[in-house]
Amino acid sequence: MKNGERRRSHTFFRILFYAVLGVFILSLLAGAVCLIEYVRISKNPPPPVLIQPAGFPGGDKVALGSPALCTVVVRAPWGSLPQKPDLTPGDGVQLISDPVCRSGKITWGATDWTLEFPLQPYRTGETGKGTLRFSVRGPDGNLTMFEEEIPALDVSEIDTGDNADELLTAGEIAEKEKKHPILLFVIGGAVLILLAVLAVFLFRRRGKNAAPAMSLRDIALDAIRQLRQRVEQSRESAAAAMAELTDIVRHFLEEQYHLRAERQTTGEFLRELNRADSPVTESDRKFLRSFLEAADMVKFARFTADSDIFENAAFRAEKLIAGPGPDPLEGGEKRS
Repeated sequence: MKNGERRRSHTFFRILFYAVLGVFILSLLAGAVCLIEYVRISKNPPPPVLIQPAGFPGGDKVALGSPALCTVVVRAPWGSLPQKPDLTPGDGVQLISDPVCRSGKITWGATDWTLEFPLQPYRTGETGKGTLRFSVRGPDGNLTMFEEEIPALDVSEIDTGDNADELLTAGEIAEKEKKHPILLFVIGGAVLILLAVLAVFLFRRRGKNAAPAMSLRDIALDAIRQLRQRVEQSRESAAAAMAELTDIVRHFLEEQYHLRAERQTTGEFLRELNRADSPVTESDRKFLRSFLEAADMVKFARFTADSDIFENAAFRAEKLIAGPGPDPLEGGEKRS
């Protein structure tokens, strides 16, 4: 009898052991298959798709001031992550809190992401339509952009319900106050006088402490200085900075010498500078030719500009702008 019980006990534990081992092996196989699928998707991910456009699951009919939740659902491959959206509410609607991104249903190779935007109407009737722009960064680092139209809301007035009597009482109080407005006039007049005195004081103080207006040269030199700082801090590429430096120099020359630098091609602008009565010196004209042609190479021929090329151009541009010449802010008419 004891031997029979022992054999049954061994059989039970043997079956339990094999069952646990089978579950463990199946879990390893499932994990390996998922890992292989994830690696495959990471190398060649499919693009995210919009499976539910922007809309209001609770309906587009809301009461004035009541929150309305706008949602968007996008299906993205494993390893993707939606980025912070840019929402422009329509007329009569405001965003009452930050958008929320939630992961939802997980399918083979993809995850459904839900973007939620709590909106609040502040006027009755039909509101304007808004715009939603967001992007999803895939497992390969590439961004997929989406732009959705937020539907309009049908906003109704607030149902006062049991508060109707209180509203009527408030109306009666207002009527009684209208019968004795003298005190209100006195208080309102005193407030207006105080505000007028304060405005005069602040205006005179601001006039005394106002900083002198910057000259055209100072504005251009300050713009170049900020541009150089952005390049030094790697917040802007040298190629983009070359293009912006060209705009600064052209704008300065147009205002300084009454030229049409911003409305001409580089060739037309250089031909105008070479006229007999040119206000720009010959050395500066040579610099402008090489500088503008180099900028055109960066803009149109996709020529790669490094920080040394930009720094040299910025240094020469500062010397050009800081040179002698009349300043339009100090007098003179601008030629149309």
